[in-house]
Amino acid sequence: MSDTSQLIDIKRLSIDERIALIEEIWSSIVAENAVIPPTPAECVELDRRLEAMENDPTAGNSWDTIKRLLQG
Repeated sequence: MSDTSQLIDIKRLSIDERIALIEEIWSSIVAENAVIPPTPAECVELDRRLEAMENDPTAGNSWDTIKRLLQG
């Protein structure tokens, strides 16, 4: 599927065309309600964060605080 001739054709597209292609591919994945499971490394990180939160629930910021910070 990713043979050299296809890669060359993709590289000939403009950046805007490649971004549009990526968006189209992503939309097709979303339309199928595809579930992409986390990688083993992501699972380790999620477990680490969960444990940290359980050990100190007062650490970090609430979602409301984060939204306020992002809004400036």
